[in-house]
Amino acid sequence: MPVCGEADGEHPLHGPLMDLFEGTGHWVWIREEGYQELEYEVWGRSRLNLMSTFERWFGRAPEHFYSIMNDGRWQCRVVTTWTGEGGSVDILDKSGIEQMVDYVPGICVCSRGSVRSYVTRHGTHVMLATLHLDGRDFDIRLTTGILGEELHLTLEDLSLNTRGTRVFRRIPCFTVVNPLGQIVTMTTYDKDDFMEALSSMEKEIPPGITILEFKNVNIDEEQAFFSLPDGREWDVDVYSGDIYTLNIKKFRNN
Repeated sequence: MPVCGEADGEHPLHGPLMDLFEGTGHWVWIREEGYQELEYEVWGRSRLNLMSTFERWFGRAPEHFYSIMNDGRWQCRVVTTWTGEGGSVDILDKSGIEQMVDYVPGICVCSRGSVRSYVTRHGTHVMLATLHLDGRDFDIRLTTGILGEELHLTLEDLSLNTRGTRVFRRIPCFTVVNPLGQIVTMTTYDKDDFMEALSSMEKEIPPGITILEFKNVNIDEEQAFFSLPDGREWDVDVYSGDIYTLNIKKFRNN
């Protein structure tokens, strides 16, 4: 198992890494920095050429959904062209205990090896893996961290001192609090669609708290129209990160 220069083990659950779970915890791939070249090196150029060509023409951008389970464990659901909508689910271990595995989480490869994962004092999640694949041994480090508004997954081959980074951005979202005791219908439009010609989202908002995502990473503002069953409406501009509480007094007849 490779040696890490930072102290490891459990650390307080605060700091930038906890931003993984904010909102819906939904992150979408936006670019790569040397990541594919490193995958070629480790897993074989012919296999990955086929996979990357398929994804380029028929695929979807990889998406990661982070959540904290009831028992406190961290979960990551990864959705790609190959997984389908259900995705593949990994548990982000942070115990620092070495484990023998047949599947390396986060790296998505079936290979016998050992894995040790922990959270650093600097607020990153690190997974160290020693694995045997295609007759070779690899010492791999996968670091998950927040840099500004981006999620960086950095994969390193410690034997060859090479690295690549896959970069994600969070899907912006907002929160609606519905204390009215009835379902409210919400329709949104682009912020510049003053004619309300084409809706971008239609949702039924049940009583309680609902977190709603915008359509993609580049949208953080829209016009929203909330409708009661009796036809009364309330319109408001909604922004990423804000909370909107429905108030019966704000609803008016058209």
